[in-house]
Amino acid sequence: MVTPLEAAERNEATEAKAAGARGTGPGPDPAPTRPTSGPLLSPEQGERLTSGLEHALVGFVDSPERSLTDADFLLDETVAQLTDALATRRRELRAGWQHRDADTERQRVLLLDYRDLVRRLLGA
Repeated sequence: MVTPLEAAERNEATEAKAAGARGTGPGPDPAPTRPTSGPLLSPEQGERLTSGLEHALVGFVDSPERSLTDADFLLDETVAQLTDALATRRRELRAGWQHRDADTERQRVLLLDYRDLVRRLLGA
């Protein structure tokens, strides 16, 4: 049995294939933003956190306790930044369907965005 979400995905693939065959490319995305892949944090944020962790690892030989304290702080900071990024993305998704003029196609795309975000979080 095909679920409604699977049917929507198949429809999306069929539409994209048909648009490509016509040479028109896909139409405008009904959702305002669709960051469904890639890191949740900016490259700068990721680099700063990664650099801090590398610094903590290198310093372990000279000061294990300091390295552990730094790593613990970096984990706290990473969790806080990810929480903020997820809250922002959730607000964007909600804004896309909570107003009355959201048509069914827009709602379908937003549902796929929700699915993609949850899969990213679960590593699936």
